[in-house]
Amino acid sequence: MVVDSVNKSENSSEVDDKHLEAGNFRGGGDEPGKAIVYSATEKAVLRKIWLRIMPLACIITFLQWIDKYTLNMSAVLGIKEDANINTTQFNFLGSLFYLGYLVIQIPNTYLLQVVPISKFLGVLLILWGVVLACMSQGHDFSSLGGMRFVLGLLEGGSYPSVFLLVATVFRRHELSTAIGALWIANGFASTFGGLIGYGSATLSGRYGMAGWQWIFLIFGVITVFVGLLTLFLLVDTPFHKFLQLTAEEEEVVKERLRDNAVVPTKEFKWSHIFEALRELRFYALVLSSMFMMITNGFFTIYSSSLVASFGFSGLDSVLLQMPNGFISLLSVIVAMWASRRFNQLIYVAVGALSVSGLGLIVTMAIPSGRVKILGTILIHTYGAGYCMLLSVISANVSGYTKKIWYQGAQLIFYTIGNFVGPFLMTSTSGPRYLGPLGGYLACNICASLLLLTARFLMARDNQRKRSQPGFQQAKRDITSNLTDQEDPNFLYRL
Repeated sequence: MVVDSVNKSENSSEVDDKHLEAGNFRGGGDEPGKAIVYSATEKAVLRKIWLRIMPLACIITFLQWIDKYTLNMSAVLGIKEDANINTTQFNFLGSLFYLGYLVIQIPNTYLLQVVPISKFLGVLLILWGVVLACMSQGHDFSSLGGMRFVLGLLEGGSYPSVFLLVATVFRRHELSTAIGALWIANGFASTFGGLIGYGSATLSGRYGMAGWQWIFLIFGVITVFVGLLTLFLLVDTPFHKFLQLTAEEEEVVKERLRDNAVVPTKEFKWSHIFEALRELRFYALVLSSMFMMITNGFFTIYSSSLVASFGFSGLDSVLLQMPNGFISLLSVIVAMWASRRFNQLIYVAVGALSVSGLGLIVTMAIPSGRVKILGTILIHTYGAGYCMLLSVISANVSGYTKKIWYQGAQLIFYTIGNFVGPFLMTSTSGPRYLGPLGGYLACNICASLLLLTARFLMARDNQRKRSQPGFQQAKRDITSNLTDQEDPNFLYRL
């Protein structure tokens, strides 16, 4: 395999050969259950990663989640009336975004291997900010629907870009914390997005614009600004010049790359994709993503409307998105702690989905009244389950093309779930919405069973590998780009 060289002075998504020379490592690297002791030098490297990569990565995920909530908030601020949109058309506005999101995923698999992440992501952010701002001038279903589809095309590359970058710079056992931080940014988006949305809505009438129009315009301008920062400042390779690594720190980065078995390369390997398609756990993981996102598809679009049905005003319903964001944020923090404390990812995910299921039951069981909002708040712990799913995929797939394929396929099923979710809601579902909520509860149960199936399959593979003669004795060069199946010493984190 050839790892293309790159000039360190450029924002490249590839790693220079010279940084990997003469490097052997144990294929499993960061073995599950094995204590990791950090040297002072590695602590310094980790600080640089957290301070110089993660803030901008978190801002990007924050903005993507905010963007999804703009339509949610606009639902109770007059967009349906102003654009003459009925419930079915509004459902399509939510789903057309994910249709664009779906279409772009296959091209993403290729583009992420040939275009530097900072350039790819920066251009996407700038363009989606422009489109989001333009949505403030959409006045009918056709114009709004077209822009929502384009918005999905542009945003479809953001999550895979950010998660691929995180999987490259962090050790495997660090991924649940790193991905958790990204999901915490989503929680902040729900919390402070509701506050910002409330403030934007109070501008209604200024310069002849309604409150929902101000929301699109303000967040669109902010996104363009962050896109410019990303284009020029995002650190997108482990040896980027902005990290200002010393010679000793570069040696530590080499070891971390050997540990996480992720080396960016432009060589596209079809064998990695064929291997993934033969794995039962692949289907279990991507289908679990779909079932979780069916629930997400509804609450991303309809949570404000659902809260309004409990007797709250439109503005109050926007403001009451803050508790949803807070519980999402808190549940991710607890999941991050539990996954590190007990060295378990999938059991923690199932626990989070169980709490979300309890929230669905509470919302259905209480006949009416504002107290129903307690159930809707609990429902949002499903985000912690999805966060753990992303950690499972990032930590347990080796081989660069295979990792990109897993992430891309997960996003395809993520998109399908979000596309389908709103359509369980109909104009006749109210006032208790028992049918849709019962459907989302069934989805939570299916997602949990699929996650447990994937865990069983990976645990069985771990047992098989441990029983092989010479386990954890053979070494290989990181540039061999072996997959987790090809590497006899790669152990899955469960």
